[in-house]
Amino acid sequence: MQFKLPLILTIFFLPLIQNTCFAEESLLHEILEASDQRNSAAPVFERVLAGNNQKEQRQALLALGRIGDKSSTLKISPFLYSKQPDIRTMAAFALGINKDIEAHKLLSQILKTEKHPVVISQLLISIGNLGHPEGSIASILPFLSHQDDQVVAAACDGLTLAWTFHRSEVSIPNSTQVTKLLKLTNKNQQLAEHCLFTLSRLRQDSALFNQEQLKKVALNLTTDGGKILAIRIMGAMQNPDFKSYFINLSTEKNPARIRAEAAASIAGLGYQKDTLAALKKLAQDHNTLVQVNLIANLPLDDQPLVEIVEQALQDKSYWVRRSAMLALFGVKHQQLQSKFLSLLKADDFRSQQLALEKDFKSIHRKGPSQFNL
Repeated sequence: MQFKLPLILTIFFLPLIQNTCFAEESLLHEILEASDQRNSAAPVFERVLAGNNQKEQRQALLALGRIGDKSSTLKISPFLYSKQPDIRTMAAFALGINKDIEAHKLLSQILKTEKHPVVISQLLISIGNLGHPEGSIASILPFLSHQDDQVVAAACDGLTLAWTFHRSEVSIPNSTQVTKLLKLTNKNQQLAEHCLFTLSRLRQDSALFNQEQLKKVALNLTTDGGKILAIRIMGAMQNPDFKSYFINLSTEKNPARIRAEAAASIAGLGYQKDTLAALKKLAQDHNTLVQVNLIANLPLDDQPLVEIVEQALQDKSYWVRRSAMLALFGVKHQQLQSKFLSLLKADDFRSQQLALEKDFKSIHRKGPSQFNL
């Protein structure tokens, strides 16, 4: 009997378990259907939100956030005061995807009194995602000085969202804010990546950066992600003072994705005698991504750079040859006809396909093809 008891209990409780699962699925279906129909007045929301099942409440809050009307905001807002942090977090998330103008006011108000770091983090991200013209940035900035790194990282992420998706609406970033973010990178490497990702949204505004400070920050980075972000920020500035940093990261001792970013930044500096050797070496890198990134970013205004790309036409990688052809085609179409011919006569299909593609483009750009095969 001892060994049969679990089986008996399973048989006895199986119908109950099945009924519970079916009920949950049916309820979830109701919630999703109401969300898809943008019906915040659906009875299922009132029924679920008045209950005690936190899992169901989170699903209902998320659905209401997707609907995003004023009625949804009114239903979500009381849960910002829930005793359960995960419910408050979901309510903050739901309002962060809500398009109702009142959502920002509610989130900013709650942010002043909330103490739980996870909830604060979600509030900051939601405020940044909404990107309200009045106060989004002002609400987030003080939390860059918070004692909890999770909150500081979320503040960075909130700024990233605001400056990425609402740049024309929110307050314009200034050099003081940029300097503060740069200083925060010294706290720890994980936080550094959040700060640098935020700063990468501003990389076209080089005047905001203290470039000497930026270089010092870059030299102290240890993670691959941090180095990649630093290269992108510095590369956008096209400052020759950074070339030694780029060249150092373009060597074989670094991972391919770092070399690829460094290659693009070195290429962006244009023709310089002291970078030519590095460019030639990168053009022959064993990793295709590095080669393609280099070729795609080389300005073909100088013959030495054109020669690097011409050499890539002989590379064993189809993608490198393709990138080289695309780069050169607009620069010297007539001179490359012999190259097209040799590719058309090549043994491998990809090379022939590439040449035919260029021949087709030449018909549209230059009139009938001059190739005599």
